[in-house]
Amino acid sequence: MVVLRWLGAAGVELSYEGSVVLLDPYLSRVSKLALLAGRSLKPDMARLQGYLREIETPVESIVVSHTHFDHALDVPPLARLTEARVIGSSSLGTLMRAAGNQDQLTVCLGGETLPLPSGGSVTMLKSRHGLVALGRVPYPGEIDRHTPLPWAAGDYREGCVFAPLVELGGIRILHLGSANFEEEALRGLHCHALLLCVPGWQRVPRFVARLFEMVTAELVIPFHYDDFTAPLDIDRTAPKLPFQGIPKLVAEIRRHAPATRVMLPRPFEVVRL
Repeated sequence: MVVLRWLGAAGVELSYEGSVVLLDPYLSRVSKLALLAGRSLKPDMARLQGYLREIETPVESIVVSHTHFDHALDVPPLARLTEARVIGSSSLGTLMRAAGNQDQLTVCLGGETLPLPSGGSVTMLKSRHGLVALGRVPYPGEIDRHTPLPWAAGDYREGCVFAPLVELGGIRILHLGSANFEEEALRGLHCHALLLCVPGWQRVPRFVARLFEMVTAELVIPFHYDDFTAPLDIDRTAPKLPFQGIPKLVAEIRRHAPATRVMLPRPFEVVRL
């Protein structure tokens, strides 16, 4: 059995056989003020350490779909604290080198299937970023290798985008961390759980219809719709971004994939697969 928990934003924790795989873990939740002021962003080490104390389970791998700050900011310190293997793009390599722990990183170009220490695997499927900022991809391109840390939000460029497919104990989890995709990478794919980014889905023509022409899934979990500049409530309820059209998205999924279950868990709620 795989135990899945949404951590907020595009962060996901997968627990299996006494170890953890993290996808796009982002716990710092930098404030709106810091972003609007263009400040240098720093991980919230107290939150990261508190999270690791809470789970009390070794983190074996950290997989990163792309290198915007809300996906990659916390990766170098989490890697250092856990000694986990990190898997991602060459832009993630730039970040890891700047942070001084590049030796923990495996760089992918897209299409690679890599073994995980728990006996599972991750396939780094090529993907695309959603059209979320006035119909455009925010902060496109590669991270500048000559910019020293700490970086502002705009320094965390998109880099190469992946849709990681994690397989643990025969359970397949597809992480679509941005609301877009490469059709050929997903064609004919079946997964037990599909983590589906919400922001930007309405800007991609026939997004849901085209996605479920490529993919079949037993369970869809929409995510990344929380306002990740706000702290989680005491019960870890996610403050939602406005105008995301979640009811319409759920209706579209049910129309195009009627046999698929849809679940909207709270952050840190346990989902057993």
